[in-house]
Amino acid sequence: MTQPAAGSWQLLVSPFNLENGARYAATILLTGLESLASTAQIAQKFVGAGFRDVTVQSDKKRVEGTWARPDAQGVVLPSQVRQVWKWSAEEITAR
Repeated sequence: MTQPAAGSWQLLVSPFNLENGARYAATILLTGLESLASTAQIAQKFVGAGFRDVTVQSDKKRVEGTWARPDAQGVVLPSQVRQVWKWSAEEITAR
């Protein structure tokens, strides 16, 4: 029996190559009036960029989401994005 197990986050370098169904996390920096945005507004911006199942930490510094569009190369993310990581899940075979 195979089950999802521990994995790791892999830091990506711009331009970003995103895979359909893969989970990503990003640190963001909001300045000026942007810092007044709600977590729902931030999540909506990422949904509009092509992600689903988006979550935003309450401090508004980290966003996670699953890429919902077809595989894409050279993706330009919102300018507030500072770093992006891809979740690399590993599978463990139960004994």
